Amino acid sequence: MGAGLVPRIANTFNRLVAQSAADGALPSIAAATEPGLAPLSFVGPDGLAEWRGKPKLVKLPPKAKDQEAADRLWAISENLTALRYPQTA
Repeated sequence: MGAGLVPRIANTFNRLVAQSAADGALPSIAAATEPGLAPLSFVGPDGLAEWRGKPKLVKLPPKAKDQEAADRLWAISENLTALRYPQTA
């Protein structure tokens, strides 16, 4: 394979499934600013396999319901920031 072929294949793949950082941030921004969004709502891209696209309500991923992972993330975040907050259930 030529040295230029791999980057061309990667760029083509990225154009099909990825999006710009600004567009990728839109679901997070929508989730943070959308008035009246129900608790535990999950906003993601509206495109094929929810990989890219405009923000829309999507099904909460099963990993988002993993309490052990949430507890580990909470502990890591507290350690990295040296901040402690009461954890709510």
